[in-house]
Amino acid sequence: MSQSSGNNSTVMTKAEAIFLCLAEPEVDLWRLRELALSDGGLLDDVIRRVAWPKLVGIDRYTDPAVIENQGATSDLIFKPNSSGIPSLKEMDQVQRDVVRCTWHLLSYDQRRIWRGRSGSKEKSDKIASLLRKKQRRLGHLINMILQDGAGSLKYYQGYHDVSSVFLNILGTCGLGLTKATLYKVSLSHFREPMRESFHEIICVLRLTIFPLLAKFHPKLHDHLARAGMEPFFALSWVLSWFSHDVKDSRVASRMFDAFIVAHPLFPIYVSVAMILHPVNRNIILKTECDFAELHNVLCSLPKNTCNYGWRRDGGYGSDDEFDKEVHELRKSMLPLVPVQELFDSALCLMRSVPPQHLLSLASRYRKGSLAELANAASEISLFHPLHSSSFASFAPADWVLKKRSKEEEDEGTTPTKKKRAMGEEAEGTPKMYEKALLSLKNETEEKCIYFKKNSRNRKNALVANGLDRYNKKRRLLVGGILVAILSIAW
Repeated sequence: MSQSSGNNSTVMTKAEAIFLCLAEPEVDLWRLRELALSDGGLLDDVIRRVAWPKLVGIDRYTDPAVIENQGATSDLIFKPNSSGIPSLKEMDQVQRDVVRCTWHLLSYDQRRIWRGRSGSKEKSDKIASLLRKKQRRLGHLINMILQDGAGSLKYYQGYHDVSSVFLNILGTCGLGLTKATLYKVSLSHFREPMRESFHEIICVLRLTIFPLLAKFHPKLHDHLARAGMEPFFALSWVLSWFSHDVKDSRVASRMFDAFIVAHPLFPIYVSVAMILHPVNRNIILKTECDFAELHNVLCSLPKNTCNYGWRRDGGYGSDDEFDKEVHELRKSMLPLVPVQELFDSALCLMRSVPPQHLLSLASRYRKGSLAELANAASEISLFHPLHSSSFASFAPADWVLKKRSKEEEDEGTTPTKKKRAMGEEAEGTPKMYEKALLSLKNETEEKCIYFKKNSRNRKNALVANGLDRYNKKRRLLVGGILVAILSIAW
C-alpha cells in the first residue's frame, strides 16, 4: 500500500505497525506472525530481539536462566555433567564445525578486515579475537542445547548454521535468552533432524518435493526425474533453514522470521517455490538432462536470493575471489529471486496442498510408487496436526512483564518509593519503542511499506500454519490457478 497524504490517519509504516503490536499490553501474536510473513519480515535485529522470544513463548523477565544472563558480558558456559550428554563424539563434531563457522558471525566489513583486505594488522587481529570469542560462545550454546535435550536432541552438521543466526540476533542479550529461544525452536521445528538418524527427514523430502513438483510443473519434474534426480539437494536447505547456503545474513534473518512463525514443513514449501520460481526454473530447464550438472545447478539456487557473497567469477560463498566492487554492485541491485516472492509462492502452494494433505498427494504420485513409504511415514511427527499450544493468540508485552517483575522486587519498599518506581517504569516504556522506531526511520525503502491501521488480516499466518479455512473447492480453484500461471509464465 502506498502512502496517501489524505490517508495518513488510516495507514502506518510497517515499523510502526510492528512496534504498536509489541507495545500493546497483550501482544496479538497472530498479528505479529502476519507481519513476520509479509514483505520485509520483522525488518530489523532490534525488533527481532523482542519478537523472536515472544513468538516462541519465552519470558525474559521470569525465566531465571534468562534473567541471570542478560547482556553479552554475562554469559552461560557449558559444563559437562555426569549424564554424558552431549557425547564426546558430538562435542568433538561441534568444535570442528564452529571453528569453521564465520559467515553469520561477522559482518561484511569485519570479514574484509579479518581477511586482511582492509584496515591494519592490529584491526585484523582484533576481529580475529572477536571471531574466536563468538565461536566459543557458539560452541557453548550448542552443547547446552544438547545437554538440556537430555538425549532427545542429537547434533547434526548444519545445526551450527542455525545456531549462528540465533546467536547473531540474540547474542547481545546474553546466552540465556539465546539458549531458551533456540531450545524451544529445536523442539518444535527441528525435532526430526535432531533424532538419531536422518531417516525421518529423508522420508519427508522424498514424500513432498517431487510430488509437489509433479503437481505444479510436470515438465520441470520430468526433466529432473529423467536425470535420476533425488530431492537430497534440498537437505541442507531444510536442515539449516537455508542459512548454510545463504551467506547474506540479512536474507537469512529474514527467512528465519518466516520459519519461526510457520509450520515446521514451511521450509519444504519454500524449497519447492525456489525451484519453481521463473528465474530458477528457466535455468534448470536450460541445463542438460545430466545428473551432475542438474545437481550443481539446484544446489546453487539459493545464491539467486542473495546480494552478498558473490565472487568476481560469478561463483558464490568464497572469500578467495570476493571483492568490494562486486559486493557494492550487487548491493545496489535487486536479487534475481526476491525472498518475498518465494514466501508468497510457498503460501500459494500451501493453500492448494496444506500439510495434512501431503501424504495423500505422495500416495498418488507416479501410480502409487510412494504409497508404501507414505503409509509408513504417517508416524513422522511433521505430518501430524500441530498441538494447540503452538497457536497462542496473545502474550503479555515485555514492558508489562518488566513492570510486574519490578513490582515484585519492590514489595519490601515504602509505598512512596514503590509508586515512584512504577511511575518511572510506566513513563519509560513508550520511550523504549519510540527510540527503536526512530532508529528505523531513515532505513531502506523496504522498511517504508505502509499498512492499514487496526488491520485484522491473519490469512497468511493461518495458511502458513496449516490452519487455512478454505474449503475443498477453493483449494482446487487455487491449485488450478497456480498451475495455469506457472504454465503461462513458462
